[in-house]
Amino acid sequence: HKDYARVHRADVAAGTHDLKFTLQRGIATKGRVTDKEGQPLADVLLRFHPVDGDDTSAWAKTDKDGRFEVSLLDREYSAVGRRIENGENVQYECGHVRGGTSDARLTATRK
Repeated sequence: HKDYARVHRADVAAGTHDLKFTLQRGIATKGRVTDKEGQPLADVLLRFHPVDGDDTSAWAKTDKDGRFEVSLLDREYSAVGRRIENGENVQYECGHVRGGTSDARLTATRK
């Protein structure tokens, strides 16, 4: 549901029974990804991972103008990205963003 934070937990073993999930209402987080020259980067798949070490992730993809929107919790996230350029999978470090930021500016640096 769009009102709840999207998270992925990778620590549940196959065959686990009686799981209980608690959904947390997310906060709309919007921004733009550019390169070092300030040019927008389209079609970047972004992964947001909390800097406090919590094992959750959220994902978003930039549009043609480098803009993204994702529902996050009120905490600090590290953003990394990737996209295909000339048939090559290029990875980026994109900086940090706080959940709920309405105009985040992320600068993508190739890894």
